[in-house]
Amino acid sequence: MGLRGRLLLLLLLLLTAWVPACQGLKCLQCESNRDCLVKECDLDEDLCRTTVFREWEADEELEVVMRDCAHYEKTNRTMSYRVNSKIISLAEVVCATDRCNRPRPGARGIAFPRGRYLECMSCSSLDQSCERGREQSLQCRYPGEQCVEVVTLRSMERNLKDENYTKGCGSLPGCPGIAGFQGNHTFHFLKCCNSSHCNRGPVLDLQGLPPNGFQCYSCEGNSTHGCSSKEISLTDCRGPMNQCLEATGLDVVGNQNYTVRGCATASWCQGSHVADAFLLTHLNVSCCDRSGWAGQEVQTENVTVAEGGVAEITCRLHQYDGSIVVIQNPARQTLFFNGTRALKDERFQLEEFSPRRVRIRLSDARLEDEGGYFCQLYTEDTHHQIATLTVLVAPENPVVEVREQAVEGGEVELSCLVPRSRPAAVLRWYRDRKELKGVSSGQENGKVWSVASTVRFRVDRKDDGDIVICEAQNQALPSGHSKQTQYVLDVQYSPTARIHASQAVVREGDTLVLTCAVTGNPRPSQIRWNRGNESLPERAEAVGETLTLPGLVSADNGTYTCEAANKHGHARALYVLVVYDPGAVVEAQTSVPYAIVGGILALLVFLIICVLVGMVWCSVRQKGSYLTHEASGLDEQGEAREAFLNGSDGHKRKEEFFI
Repeated sequence: MGLRGRLLLLLLLLLTAWVPACQGLKCLQCESNRDCLVKECDLDEDLCRTTVFREWEADEELEVVMRDCAHYEKTNRTMSYRVNSKIISLAEVVCATDRCNRPRPGARGIAFPRGRYLECMSCSSLDQSCERGREQSLQCRYPGEQCVEVVTLRSMERNLKDENYTKGCGSLPGCPGIAGFQGNHTFHFLKCCNSSHCNRGPVLDLQGLPPNGFQCYSCEGNSTHGCSSKEISLTDCRGPMNQCLEATGLDVVGNQNYTVRGCATASWCQGSHVADAFLLTHLNVSCCDRSGWAGQEVQTENVTVAEGGVAEITCRLHQYDGSIVVIQNPARQTLFFNGTRALKDERFQLEEFSPRRVRIRLSDARLEDEGGYFCQLYTEDTHHQIATLTVLVAPENPVVEVREQAVEGGEVELSCLVPRSRPAAVLRWYRDRKELKGVSSGQENGKVWSVASTVRFRVDRKDDGDIVICEAQNQALPSGHSKQTQYVLDVQYSPTARIHASQAVVREGDTLVLTCAVTGNPRPSQIRWNRGNESLPERAEAVGETLTLPGLVSADNGTYTCEAANKHGHARALYVLVVYDPGAVVEAQTSVPYAIVGGILALLVFLIICVLVGMVWCSVRQKGSYLTHEASGLDEQGEAREAFLNGSDGHKRKEEFFI
């Protein structure tokens, strides 16, 4: 071996020693927020997941959190529904970095319901409410949730026919729209809609869907059991299921190859529905229509982002052989060509280009960015999938205005306007922490909505200065957040007046200051002072609300008045001035009214009389009881009778007893 060969061998040894072995993703694994372990995922597990189960009943709440690794078919999803008096919520979040599913300190689910979003009908086969048509209204918990109806019908060997219907709120793969699969043994159907109570009505029945004239081969299992040549049969497709689907993958439970064939909607060809319904991983999905088979070598997912936010568009590649991958925007302009930028828009950045996925990042998302993004794979046949980007617009702070000036005893009408939002913002009014019923209207302007709401209520002078709140919410805002504007009520009313004196007793030579306390809206700008039918003393100084009387003399006695007025009325207050001699002894006026003092004294006198009467009555009764007792004692001994019959001796003794 020459010198060059030895150097190459040494270099290879160094690389072997210093380059670490390829490691898988690390995720937390636990069944609660406690005692979580760090787990190194298998190489085919690309995601970390957090699954949260919550149950509410009355004031009680149960929460179960599970964390683990997950395959790439997993996506974010939520669903909530009613079972009897309980509300059950399921939420699953996936992420793709080490330990990204770790618990957050202090994090806890929002009490149900917190944010007010879409309202849907709910029922479940767990309590037979769907089958019996006993639907209940359910307030959705998360932004982005829609009204959903999920149907699962199974008929398997050694098991009775299983029918499972669920209605409620959810954010599931395939929403909005319809996604379904139909075979000879299984029927899966998902319907999503985004208006209140749009999932109302009887549950969906497969036999109620009309045949569409299309036939597909159907089976479930492997080549020896379930999908053998003897077990494959044709099935008549119904309703929107106009694609023939064939999916192969690994059964999560038994880790064996599994095949699914049947009729499906086009959305099932993406693979995520197949993975969820049949618990499969490492999927290879193919679909065909009347034009023939179309191998699904590319998979995409729809993305929703708030205006100004960040969106990630991912193209998943299967059996990638190094062919050309092109990503185009909705205008069919090429963004990236095999990982190379083709469009000079710095908001688009290539985050990942690997044999398994291509991921781009869009910053500062705008409404004009909305649409279908094409992920194209050029092999012998061109394969492409479309990822639909939806841009939501969060409402700004509402604008609150009053139609007419509010006056006491009348009605005030307030209007609240949100000129731009998507979807249309929901407006609510609050006063003193209570919701007011308003009348809302909306107008669509291109891709955004202008929403307004009005509210009317009666007002009085005590309502002046109260705060009325207009709140705006939609799915573009974070969960539990809203935009609010506070409006301070301006209620106009007639004035009131009251005179306050600087001292209670005034003597000749003193200085007295009278103050006229005035209220009113608008506040009276001028206050007039008068003294009965006479003019004010020449020494008097009237400045605004105060009247100063220096060097008082007895000639200043009289009734002084202050008057104030605004456009809603006038008010008048009186003060009687009595000037005493310097040497006069005058008791200062007490702040307690004489009537109250007199009433208290009268009550005390009455109580004393009642006590005296009671004491006299008790004394008399006690003395009478004593005499009766003594007399009965004489009768028993015969002494009383003897006293009457035997003369004076007995009479004297009787007198002793009856004096």
